[in-house]
Amino acid sequence: MDEDSEHCSTDSRHKVAETALQMEEASDVRPKRTLQLTEKALELKLHNLIKDRKLKMGQITKLMNEIDSLKDDERNLNNVEEKLQKNFSELNKEFNCLNAELGVLLSEEERKADHDIWFQHKAEYIEEFVKLTQTWILTTKDKIEAFNIGPEDSVSVVSLQRQKNKYGSVAGRMSNASSRSSSSAAHLKQEAEHAALLARAAALKRKQSIEQEVAKLKAEQEQLEIDTEIAASFAKLKVFKDYDLLLENKNECQSGNADIRRKKEQKDPSLVEQHSKGDRTPPPSQRTHSTRSIKALVKDGSSGELEGNLYRVMQRQNEIIEMFVRQQNVSHLPPRDIPIFSGNLMEYRTFVRAFEHAIDNKTENARDKLYYLEQYTGGEAKDLVRSCVHMEPNKGYKKAWDLLHKEFGDELKIASAYIDKMLNWAQIKQEDGKALKTYALFLIGCRNVMEDLEYMDEMDNPTNVRIVISKLPFKLKEKWRGKAFEIQEKRGRRARFADLVDFIDREAKVVTDPLYGEIQSFSVGSEGK
Repeated sequence: MDEDSEHCSTDSRHKVAETALQMEEASDVRPKRTLQLTEKALELKLHNLIKDRKLKMGQITKLMNEIDSLKDDERNLNNVEEKLQKNFSELNKEFNCLNAELGVLLSEEERKADHDIWFQHKAEYIEEFVKLTQTWILTTKDKIEAFNIGPEDSVSVVSLQRQKNKYGSVAGRMSNASSRSSSSAAHLKQEAEHAALLARAAALKRKQSIEQEVAKLKAEQEQLEIDTEIAASFAKLKVFKDYDLLLENKNECQSGNADIRRKKEQKDPSLVEQHSKGDRTPPPSQRTHSTRSIKALVKDGSSGELEGNLYRVMQRQNEIIEMFVRQQNVSHLPPRDIPIFSGNLMEYRTFVRAFEHAIDNKTENARDKLYYLEQYTGGEAKDLVRSCVHMEPNKGYKKAWDLLHKEFGDELKIASAYIDKMLNWAQIKQEDGKALKTYALFLIGCRNVMEDLEYMDEMDNPTNVRIVISKLPFKLKEKWRGKAFEIQEKRGRRARFADLVDFIDREAKVVTDPLYGEIQSFSVGSEGK
């Protein structure tokens, strides 16, 4: 009875499964309804696919660098081959799948532009890397086969292989082969040790040579610094000596004039009265005699050298005065305000430049720099800096900047942050000049940053350009369409991100013009009549 019930239940389950299969096949016959994405959803999906594709390319580049470093040692042959065939192949496959998925959502023209501007260069770069790595693998295998030693083989493994090759079917020959194999293994081991010693000797010799060169350069640098200080000291002493000589000659000239005037006054008492009345101009005869005495004195003191020394002293004095004036002007400038960086990727490069100018270039004390860096950071950035405060100052300051650069200075992250902000930008209404001007200023800043990062090819991607256009009013979209066609027709190239930024900036200036910007204001007078 139980067997019959169990058999029935089995039959019923088969019938249910067959019915479900028939219903599924029938549903497959009916045409499926395709889901249409909204414009916002399509832009979001395109942006996510582009972002994932960039991240995947970054992973591929990182793995390529890792494989290149492994290729420096032929013993990494198996590791390189495994990474190329497994890890690299999987990443490349995922990268191509993301690109294909993105191409489905783009129009034919956009797909071609994306392929020509971005994907083709990356694909050629990957293909060239694969060819070079495969060539390296084949070359390394040939070298290893020439020495009959595998990269994973030790001396014992080699001897074991040779023993296996020499084994015969006769038991007596097996013992002879074993002894010969042991002798061969010992000989091979000795050769390997000898080769290792030679390699170490060559490396040691090279190391000693490099150390000698470094020591020589260091000694030359120290000697140059001392010579520079001595030369500067001699120059200062010469300036002071020349200045003292000038003062001494000037005093001698003044004393000589006084003696001449005193002798003249003794001969002609009327000169005393003139001098007491304030007439300090000597008569022609006295001027002539005084001039002759000064000329004679200057001649005796080598006038050319004296004039040269006087010129140098005056020139140095002017330089010191100019430097003092510049320092005074700098001291009267308002204090520099360093913005506190709290993790906004778009503000990171501005913060770095401000900190370097206001603090890093003003002190050599690494401890002060580290504490100032903690003071002018916030949030996650402050936590990263604070983790380095207890380290040795120089090491901690360098480590703190390394952590900040790694977390907030990555060019791809900064570019993605700007694109995310564009994607989430509010739709601009018609004739909203203030909103359009704000959008234009943001795009100008984005363009400048991308040019500095050399990431402009990412912004020239048709998908990113379309994201920028999607935030504009309909009339400006229509106007840009004509402008883009004009660029294509006259310049023979596609409109780029920089062209779009210039267009939006100009339109913002037109809409915010103080006289003709607001079209609605022109209807006020007519309504009053």
